[in-house]
Amino acid sequence: MSLLFSLEYAPVELGGEGKEIPTSLPCPDCQTKPVGRLRKHANYLRGFTLAVGGGRIKVKITRLRCSKCKVTHGCLFECLVPHSRYGAEALGRLATQYLFEDKSYEEIGWEKSAEEGEGHRHLIYSLVERLCRKEDLISAQAEKQVLKRGESLWRRKEPEPEEPCKNAGKARSEKKAAAMNRVKVAVKKFKEGTGQALETVVGSLHQISMQLSAPFSLFSAAKVSVVRTTHKRGEALF
Repeated sequence: MSLLFSLEYAPVELGGEGKEIPTSLPCPDCQTKPVGRLRKHANYLRGFTLAVGGGRIKVKITRLRCSKCKVTHGCLFECLVPHSRYGAEALGRLATQYLFEDKSYEEIGWEKSAEEGEGHRHLIYSLVERLCRKEDLISAQAEKQVLKRGESLWRRKEPEPEEPCKNAGKARSEKKAAAMNRVKVAVKKFKEGTGQALETVVGSLHQISMQLSAPFSLFSAAKVSVVRTTHKRGEALF
């Protein structure tokens, strides 16, 4: 399981404040009480590509180990994706291209990874698959952004039909094609509600999903647990 910390504990390279990860936190994996406490276990460097077309950066990842069950946990941040060498924004841009442009998996993959000399066909395919499975959450977040205070969904005018996803016709089932169309509509609606650039919307939706009370990643099946550390000013965390 990955532990998700707020950006204040993220390295400066990720836009954080670089504070040290706190220890003595309760272990989320312990099944018996009293639960064990997490202690610093190790550090390792991992390369991440945070934006499409950008270079890779090395980020120090801290691992904590439970004093009781001995399970180790990697410490991540909302802009990263568990078990992936790409950041949320980079993956979101790749998925957005497939949803809004008439390009195949192969075309997008080769175009965006020319320097590496390999395509991202399977990567983009898995991204679109996971977005389709989570289209209900994506649609709900889009509605939340455009719903005005005091407005009722039942009284809202029926929106004009959107142009379908250009690649929906390539889907192997009608169910997936319909899900791709709904995801595209939700992404566009979220963009209009927030004023964000289209290519950054899916990455933002990933960060929102990572901050929920029951967090999960739009791009990965890995388990995530949010760590909320509260302390008084001047009080030592570790």
